[in-house]
Amino acid sequence: MGHKFILNERILKSLTELEKSRGFGAMFARAVFRTARLSLGRTGPYADGAASVLTPLRGATTSHVVAPRCMGENKRISAEKLEPVAPLVFRDAQVTGGSSVIVTRDGAFFPQLYHTKKSRIYPTPKSAYQVMETGDLIATRKRHKMVVDKGICVFGSGANNWFHWLIEAVPRALLAQSLPAEYNDYPLLVPMSCRDRSSFEAALTPFANGRKIIRIPDSKSTLVRELIQIEPPTFAPAHVHDNAWPEPGDYRQDVEFYKDYRQKILDFHQIKSGDGPKRIFLARERTNSELHRDFNQDELLRIAKKSGFVVVQPEKLSFREQLQLYFDAEFVIGASGAAWTNTLFCRPGTRGLNWALNVYDGACVFSNFTEVSGIELFHFFVEPDQPVRNSDDAFRANYKVDPKIFARELERLLSDNYINP
Repeated sequence: MGHKFILNERILKSLTELEKSRGFGAMFARAVFRTARLSLGRTGPYADGAASVLTPLRGATTSHVVAPRCMGENKRISAEKLEPVAPLVFRDAQVTGGSSVIVTRDGAFFPQLYHTKKSRIYPTPKSAYQVMETGDLIATRKRHKMVVDKGICVFGSGANNWFHWLIEAVPRALLAQSLPAEYNDYPLLVPMSCRDRSSFEAALTPFANGRKIIRIPDSKSTLVRELIQIEPPTFAPAHVHDNAWPEPGDYRQDVEFYKDYRQKILDFHQIKSGDGPKRIFLARERTNSELHRDFNQDELLRIAKKSGFVVVQPEKLSFREQLQLYFDAEFVIGASGAAWTNTLFCRPGTRGLNWALNVYDGACVFSNFTEVSGIELFHFFVEPDQPVRNSDDAFRANYKVDPKIFARELERLLSDNYINP
């Protein structure tokens, strides 16, 4: 049984800098990397590492990103050019199901925006590889858990999270339907962690198109002899460096693509107006875990119920039931979290009230949906009960919502002049 080295990020950064030097220091660093079963290589955007580029599946268009807005604020939309969606072919690609990094013999490659903003955001959870990018180098595992002959990437950073799965991973399967006929027998490669999650599989079903599905480990390496990588026309960072919180410039979104994607899912599951609750409160299941943030949910529920809100926990419903729930809702309120992803399926004119930690006042994860589904979404922000440096800290931080502020914002949401109360 081999000995496993655990090297923290600070030490690894020092080693990678030392490796660039000459003499004994460089030799020492390389010896440590060999012992820890790590290798070093250059980094760059996907295009730099691809063996070939296929004909674009979607032409150049414009990204429209919507900043979060509080009640009474005007909508702020930023526009930026989106490049054509051109599939890339990688040879002998080393990947993990929970990371956007693709490693070849030439280096480690990831989406363009991760490369452009690598001082702020990074493309892989720190468990997926032994070290993050350091300057122009990245350390990656040499060994791989399994080998796949060929496949289409339907995985990436955060893909075990409902938002990143539905908004970034599954759209790759839709785009793959437009690949040339010679790729019809290429299977879809999905994270192993999605295996026992029925909603994840149900979301993929409309776009699988009869392709075989191969599940790859989330954090252990898989070698793919020929990998087709299709970047969807959207971007939302899954990981940010310490004290670098999301901001609108970190996001991209092709509104027309996601309108079409939304409608295809609704049509496949035959979702039409039903008799579901019109006012829903997205409640979190209470747990004894110290790994999940807590807040005064019960106090807020008592206030919301007086206004006719029904408590729902979407994660306990089938995917089709979730679609119907959100499609029928006229008002959606709740703490920011993955359950808000399904507001993509709300009808135009639905109103939403979302609260989150104040460090996320620039996160456009759900505000972007206002341009796709037509939901009118408003936010307010709260202070964590302890300092937070990164998303892991924020995920665990407890907080308290002032019940008076909540009641005031809820009253505004329900009023006729809700946009400018």
